Amino acid sequence: MDAAHRGTAEPGNHADPGVETNGTAGVDTLVALVATRDIECLRRYIVQTPLLPLGASKPGPCTPVDSAVENTTSTLRGAVWHLLCRPSKRARTASYVAVVDTLAQRSLSMVACLEKIAVDVPRTWPGVTHFTARVSRSALLRVLAAVALVNDARYVQGLNVIAGAFLYVLPEPLAYDALVSFTRSYAPTYFLCNDLRGVHRGCALAAHILRLVDAELAQALEAAANIPLEQAMLVHAFPAIMSMSLSVPPLDDAITLFDLVIAFGAHLSVLLVVARLVAGRGPLLQRQHSMQQVLNPRRPEDAICIPATQIGRECIRIAALLPEPLRDALCTHTLIDKAVVLDA
Repeated sequence: MDAAHRGTAEPGNHADPGVETNGTAGVDTLVALVATRDIECLRRYIVQTPLLPLGASKPGPCTPVDSAVENTTSTLRGAVWHLLCRPSKRARTASYVAVVDTLAQRSLSMVACLEKIAVDVPRTWPGVTHFTARVSRSALLRVLAAVALVNDARYVQGLNVIAGAFLYVLPEPLAYDALVSFTRSYAPTYFLCNDLRGVHRGCALAAHILRLVDAELAQALEAAANIPLEQAMLVHAFPAIMSMSLSVPPLDDAITLFDLVIAFGAHLSVLLVVARLVAGRGPLLQRQHSMQQVLNPRRPEDAICIPATQIGRECIRIAALLPEPLRDALCTHTLIDKAVVLDA
Protein backbone atom coordinates (compact mmCIF):
# COMPACT_ATOMS: atom_id res chain seq x y z
CA MET A 1 0.00 0.00 0.00
CA ASP A 2 1.57 3.28 -1.10
CA ALA A 3 1.50 6.49 0.90
CA ALA A 4 -1.62 7.78 -0.81
CA HIS A 5 -3.59 4.70 0.20
CA ARG A 6 -2.56 4.19 3.81
CA GLY A 7 -6.14 4.90 4.83
CA THR A 8 -7.48 1.81 3.06
CA ALA A 9 -5.91 -1.00 5.11
CA GLU A 10 -8.50 -3.19 6.81
CA PRO A 11 -7.79 -4.54 10.31
CA GLY A 12 -10.32 -7.33 9.93
CA ASN A 13 -8.24 -9.13 7.30
CA HIS A 14 -4.94 -9.68 9.11
CA ALA A 15 -5.53 -12.45 11.67
CA ASP A 16 -2.65 -14.91 11.92
CA PRO A 17 -2.74 -17.52 14.71
CA GLY A 18 0.92 -18.28 14.16
CA VAL A 19 2.15 -14.92 15.45
CA GLU A 20 3.30 -14.99 19.09
CA THR A 21 2.15 -11.78 20.81
CA ASN A 22 2.50 -12.21 24.56
CA GLY A 23 5.26 -11.89 27.12
CA THR A 24 8.98 -12.06 26.36
CA ALA A 25 8.37 -14.20 23.30
CA GLY A 26 6.03 -11.51 21.96
CA VAL A 27 8.68 -8.82 22.44
CA ASP A 28 11.29 -10.99 20.73
CA THR A 29 8.90 -11.59 17.83
CA LEU A 30 8.25 -7.87 17.48
CA VAL A 31 11.96 -7.03 17.54
CA ALA A 32 12.53 -9.59 14.78
CA LEU A 33 9.69 -8.14 12.69
CA VAL A 34 11.12 -4.62 13.03
CA ALA A 35 14.51 -5.93 11.93
CA THR A 36 13.00 -7.51 8.80
CA ARG A 37 10.93 -4.37 8.09
CA ASP A 38 7.99 -6.60 7.14
CA ILE A 39 5.03 -4.22 7.32
CA GLU A 40 2.31 -6.78 6.60
CA CYS A 41 3.58 -9.09 9.36
CA LEU A 42 3.63 -6.12 11.73
CA ARG A 43 0.00 -5.43 10.88
CA ARG A 44 -0.93 -9.05 11.53
CA TYR A 45 0.88 -8.86 14.86
CA ILE A 46 -0.94 -5.70 15.93
CA VAL A 47 -4.39 -6.83 14.83
CA GLN A 48 -4.10 -10.10 16.74
CA THR A 49 -2.83 -8.59 19.97
CA PRO A 50 -4.39 -5.94 19.20
CA LEU A 51 -1.82 -3.97 21.19
CA LEU A 52 1.94 -4.03 21.37
CA PRO A 53 3.52 -5.76 24.40
CA LEU A 54 3.80 -4.11 27.79
CA GLY A 55 7.05 -2.18 27.93
CA ALA A 56 7.09 -1.34 24.22
CA SER A 57 7.12 2.37 25.14
CA LYS A 58 9.96 1.94 27.62
CA PRO A 59 12.94 4.06 26.56
CA GLY A 60 16.23 2.40 25.83
CA PRO A 61 18.63 1.55 23.01
CA CYS A 62 17.07 -0.40 20.17
CA THR A 63 17.76 -1.24 16.56
CA PRO A 64 18.04 2.08 14.68
CA VAL A 65 14.78 2.82 12.89
CA ASP A 66 16.61 4.48 10.04
CA SER A 67 20.09 3.57 8.90
CA ALA A 68 20.79 7.26 8.26
CA VAL A 69 20.31 8.06 11.94
CA GLU A 70 23.16 7.10 14.21
CA ASN A 71 23.36 6.81 18.00
CA THR A 72 19.62 7.13 18.50
CA THR A 73 17.81 6.12 21.65
CA SER A 74 14.27 5.12 20.83
CA THR A 75 11.64 2.65 22.00
CA LEU A 76 10.36 -0.55 20.49
CA ARG A 77 7.00 1.09 19.87
CA GLY A 78 8.76 4.04 18.23
CA ALA A 79 10.62 1.71 15.88
CA VAL A 80 7.33 0.07 14.88
CA TRP A 81 5.54 3.37 14.35
CA HIS A 82 8.36 4.85 12.33
CA LEU A 83 8.50 1.79 10.10
CA LEU A 84 4.73 1.75 9.55
CA CYS A 85 4.60 5.50 8.84
CA ARG A 86 7.25 5.04 6.17
CA PRO A 87 8.33 8.68 6.12
CA SER A 88 10.77 9.99 3.55
CA LYS A 89 14.37 8.83 3.81
CA ARG A 90 15.62 12.15 5.12
CA ALA A 91 15.22 11.54 8.84
CA ARG A 92 18.56 13.10 9.67
CA THR A 93 19.22 15.40 12.56
CA ALA A 94 20.86 17.90 10.20
CA SER A 95 17.74 18.26 8.01
CA TYR A 96 15.47 18.74 11.02
CA VAL A 97 17.82 21.33 12.53
CA ALA A 98 17.83 23.16 9.18
CA VAL A 99 14.04 23.42 9.25
CA VAL A 100 14.10 24.65 12.85
CA ASP A 101 16.75 27.23 11.94
CA THR A 102 14.54 28.46 9.10
CA LEU A 103 11.81 29.28 11.62
CA ALA A 104 13.73 32.35 12.74
CA GLN A 105 13.65 33.71 9.18
CA ARG A 106 9.96 32.91 8.70
CA SER A 107 8.71 34.02 12.11
CA LEU A 108 6.55 36.88 10.76
CA SER A 109 4.66 34.58 8.38
CA MET A 110 4.27 32.01 11.15
CA VAL A 111 2.79 34.27 13.82
CA ALA A 112 -0.73 32.82 13.70
CA CYS A 113 0.58 29.24 13.82
CA LEU A 114 3.02 29.93 16.61
CA GLU A 115 0.32 31.58 18.72
CA LYS A 116 -1.92 28.50 18.40
CA ILE A 117 1.00 26.19 19.16
CA ALA A 118 1.98 28.23 22.21
CA VAL A 119 -1.56 27.77 23.56
CA ASP A 120 -1.63 24.02 22.83
CA VAL A 121 1.78 22.99 24.17
CA PRO A 122 0.98 23.49 27.90
CA ARG A 123 -2.29 21.58 27.39
CA THR A 124 -0.51 18.42 26.26
CA TRP A 125 -0.97 15.93 29.13
CA PRO A 126 0.21 18.48 31.73
CA GLY A 127 -0.48 16.30 34.76
CA VAL A 128 1.00 13.08 33.40
CA THR A 129 4.43 13.02 35.01
CA HIS A 130 5.87 10.15 32.97
CA PHE A 131 5.05 12.15 29.82
CA THR A 132 6.35 15.52 31.00
CA ALA A 133 9.51 13.85 32.31
CA ARG A 134 10.25 12.47 28.85
CA VAL A 135 8.89 15.17 26.51
CA SER A 136 9.87 18.76 27.14
CA ARG A 137 7.68 21.68 26.15
CA SER A 138 10.52 23.10 24.09
CA ALA A 139 10.82 19.90 22.05
CA LEU A 140 7.07 19.81 21.46
CA LEU A 141 7.10 23.46 20.42
CA ARG A 142 10.00 22.91 17.99
CA VAL A 143 8.44 19.86 16.34
CA LEU A 144 5.00 21.46 15.94
CA ALA A 145 6.48 24.68 14.56
CA ALA A 146 8.73 22.77 12.14
CA VAL A 147 5.83 20.65 10.86
CA ALA A 148 3.66 23.75 10.44
CA LEU A 149 6.45 25.41 8.47
CA VAL A 150 6.89 22.56 5.97
CA ASN A 151 3.11 22.28 5.65
CA ASP A 152 2.86 25.84 4.28
CA ALA A 153 2.30 27.54 7.64
CA ARG A 154 -0.68 25.33 8.50
CA TYR A 155 -1.45 24.23 12.03
CA VAL A 156 -4.71 22.99 13.51
CA GLN A 157 -5.25 22.82 17.24
CA GLY A 158 -5.25 19.23 18.44
CA LEU A 159 -2.15 18.17 16.53
CA ASN A 160 -0.21 18.72 19.75
CA VAL A 161 -1.28 15.40 21.29
CA ILE A 162 -0.26 13.49 18.16
CA ALA A 163 3.11 15.22 18.17
CA GLY A 164 3.38 14.42 21.86
CA ALA A 165 2.74 10.74 21.18
CA PHE A 166 5.51 10.60 18.57
CA LEU A 167 7.92 12.41 20.88
CA TYR A 168 7.04 10.02 23.69
CA VAL A 169 8.43 7.06 21.74
CA LEU A 170 10.87 8.58 19.23
CA PRO A 171 13.87 10.94 19.23
CA GLU A 172 12.98 14.46 18.17
CA PRO A 173 14.16 14.36 14.51
CA LEU A 174 12.37 11.07 13.87
CA ALA A 175 9.22 12.27 15.65
CA TYR A 176 9.23 15.30 13.35
CA ASP A 177 9.65 13.16 10.25
CA ALA A 178 6.87 10.76 11.31
CA LEU A 179 4.52 13.66 12.08
CA VAL A 180 5.09 15.21 8.66
CA SER A 181 4.25 11.85 7.08
CA PHE A 182 1.17 11.48 9.29
CA THR A 183 -0.29 14.90 8.45
CA ARG A 184 0.32 14.54 4.72
CA SER A 185 -0.36 10.87 4.06
CA TYR A 186 -2.68 9.64 6.80
CA ALA A 187 -5.15 12.47 7.34
CA PRO A 188 -4.64 15.57 5.19
CA THR A 189 -8.37 16.45 5.44
CA TYR A 190 -7.90 16.61 9.21
CA PHE A 191 -4.65 18.54 9.43
CA LEU A 192 -4.09 20.36 6.13
CA CYS A 193 -7.57 21.79 5.56
CA ASN A 194 -8.53 24.87 7.53
CA ASP A 195 -12.20 23.88 7.52
CA LEU A 196 -11.42 20.52 9.20
CA ARG A 197 -13.68 18.83 6.64
CA GLY A 198 -12.33 15.39 7.46
CA VAL A 199 -13.17 15.66 11.14
CA HIS A 200 -16.71 16.80 10.35
CA ARG A 201 -17.12 13.85 7.98
CA GLY A 202 -15.69 11.58 10.65
CA CYS A 203 -18.32 12.69 13.18
CA ALA A 204 -21.11 12.02 10.67
CA LEU A 205 -19.63 8.60 9.89
CA ALA A 206 -19.41 7.78 13.59
CA ALA A 207 -23.13 8.40 13.96
CA HIS A 208 -23.89 6.33 10.85
CA ILE A 209 -21.75 3.41 12.00
CA LEU A 210 -23.12 3.42 15.55
CA ARG A 211 -26.68 3.25 14.20
CA LEU A 212 -25.64 0.26 12.09
CA VAL A 213 -23.84 -1.75 14.77
CA ASP A 214 -25.90 -0.80 17.85
CA ALA A 215 -29.20 0.86 17.04
CA GLU A 216 -30.41 0.65 20.64
CA LEU A 217 -27.39 2.51 21.97
CA ALA A 218 -27.60 5.09 19.17
CA GLN A 219 -31.24 5.83 20.02
CA ALA A 220 -30.47 6.04 23.73
CA LEU A 221 -27.61 8.50 23.22
CA GLU A 222 -29.74 10.62 20.92
CA ALA A 223 -32.52 10.71 23.51
CA ALA A 224 -30.12 11.55 26.33
CA ALA A 225 -28.54 14.40 24.34
CA ASN A 226 -31.93 15.62 23.07
CA ILE A 227 -30.34 16.43 19.70
CA PRO A 228 -29.71 14.34 16.57
CA LEU A 229 -26.88 11.85 16.99
CA GLU A 230 -24.81 13.59 14.31
CA GLN A 231 -24.89 16.79 16.35
CA ALA A 232 -24.12 14.91 19.56
CA MET A 233 -21.04 13.45 17.85
CA LEU A 234 -19.93 16.95 16.80
CA VAL A 235 -20.27 18.14 20.39
CA HIS A 236 -18.73 15.19 22.23
CA ALA A 237 -16.72 13.11 19.73
CA PHE A 238 -15.01 15.89 17.75
CA PRO A 239 -11.87 16.11 19.95
CA ALA A 240 -11.45 12.34 20.13
CA ILE A 241 -11.85 11.85 16.38
CA MET A 242 -9.51 14.72 15.53
CA SER A 243 -6.84 13.51 17.98
CA MET A 244 -7.11 9.81 17.01
CA SER A 245 -8.40 9.25 20.58
CA LEU A 246 -5.09 10.50 22.01
CA SER A 247 -7.02 13.20 23.87
CA VAL A 248 -8.91 10.57 25.89
CA PRO A 249 -7.08 9.58 29.10
CA PRO A 250 -5.30 7.61 30.39
CA LEU A 251 -2.21 8.30 28.31
CA ASP A 252 -0.87 4.74 28.27
CA ASP A 253 -4.14 3.39 26.87
CA ALA A 254 -4.33 6.20 24.31
CA ILE A 255 -0.78 5.45 23.14
CA THR A 256 -1.49 1.75 22.74
CA LEU A 257 -4.72 2.34 20.79
CA PHE A 258 -2.73 4.61 18.47
CA ASP A 259 -0.92 1.42 17.36
CA LEU A 260 -4.03 0.53 15.36
CA VAL A 261 -4.20 3.97 13.75
CA ILE A 262 -0.55 3.85 12.73
CA ALA A 263 -0.92 0.30 11.38
CA PHE A 264 -4.15 0.67 9.43
CA GLY A 265 -4.93 4.34 8.88
CA ALA A 266 -6.41 7.48 10.41
CA HIS A 267 -9.95 6.37 9.52
CA LEU A 268 -9.72 4.07 12.56
CA SER A 269 -10.10 7.18 14.69
CA VAL A 270 -13.82 7.02 13.88
CA LEU A 271 -14.04 3.32 14.72
CA LEU A 272 -12.23 3.84 18.02
CA VAL A 273 -14.90 6.35 19.08
CA VAL A 274 -17.71 3.98 18.11
CA ALA A 275 -15.91 1.06 19.78
CA ARG A 276 -15.46 3.06 23.00
CA LEU A 277 -19.18 3.83 23.11
CA VAL A 278 -20.18 0.23 22.40
CA ALA A 279 -17.73 -1.05 25.01
CA GLY A 280 -19.35 1.25 27.57
CA ARG A 281 -22.93 0.62 26.44
CA GLY A 282 -24.28 -0.75 29.73
CA PRO A 283 -23.73 2.35 31.88
CA LEU A 284 -24.58 4.57 28.88
CA LEU A 285 -27.94 2.87 28.39
CA GLN A 286 -28.66 3.23 32.12
CA ARG A 287 -27.50 6.87 31.97
CA GLN A 288 -24.91 6.21 34.66
CA HIS A 289 -22.35 7.70 32.25
CA SER A 290 -22.66 10.34 29.55
CA MET A 291 -21.12 10.60 26.07
CA GLN A 292 -18.96 13.43 27.38
CA GLN A 293 -17.56 11.30 30.19
CA VAL A 294 -16.73 8.48 27.78
CA LEU A 295 -15.34 10.54 24.88
CA ASN A 296 -14.35 13.98 26.14
CA PRO A 297 -13.99 14.18 29.93
CA ARG A 298 -13.34 17.67 31.29
CA ARG A 299 -10.72 16.34 33.71
CA PRO A 300 -8.66 13.13 33.65
CA GLU A 301 -10.26 12.02 36.90
CA ASP A 302 -13.69 12.23 35.22
CA ALA A 303 -12.70 9.74 32.51
CA ILE A 304 -14.48 6.39 32.34
CA CYS A 305 -11.97 3.55 32.47
CA ILE A 306 -12.58 1.12 29.59
CA PRO A 307 -9.63 -1.25 28.97
CA ALA A 308 -7.71 -0.48 25.80
CA THR A 309 -7.72 -4.17 24.85
CA GLN A 310 -11.52 -4.19 24.96
CA ILE A 311 -11.76 -1.07 22.80
CA GLY A 312 -9.20 -2.44 20.35
CA ARG A 313 -11.01 -5.75 19.90
CA GLU A 314 -14.36 -3.99 19.54
CA CYS A 315 -12.84 -1.71 16.90
CA ILE A 316 -11.66 -4.73 14.88
CA ARG A 317 -15.05 -6.45 15.25
CA ILE A 318 -16.92 -3.36 14.02
CA ALA A 319 -14.57 -2.97 11.04
CA ALA A 320 -15.56 -6.44 9.86
CA LEU A 321 -19.28 -5.56 9.99
CA LEU A 322 -19.21 -2.58 7.63
CA PRO A 323 -20.79 -2.94 4.18
CA GLU A 324 -18.55 -1.98 1.29
CA PRO A 325 -20.03 1.48 0.54
CA LEU A 326 -19.74 2.51 4.18
CA ARG A 327 -16.24 1.05 4.45
CA ASP A 328 -15.17 2.98 1.35
CA ALA A 329 -16.58 6.22 2.74
CA LEU A 330 -14.80 5.61 6.04
CA CYS A 331 -11.45 4.72 4.48
CA THR A 332 -11.37 7.70 2.12
CA HIS A 333 -12.77 10.49 4.29
CA THR A 334 -9.31 11.39 5.58
CA LEU A 335 -7.85 11.82 2.09
CA ILE A 336 -8.08 14.92 -0.10
CA ASP A 337 -9.87 14.40 -3.46
CA LYS A 338 -10.55 10.73 -2.64
CA ALA A 339 -13.54 10.98 -0.34
CA VAL A 340 -16.50 8.72 -1.14
CA VAL A 341 -19.79 10.37 -0.09
CA LEU A 342 -22.60 8.15 1.16
CA ASP A 343 -26.06 8.61 -0.28
CA ALA A 344 -28.41 10.34 2.12
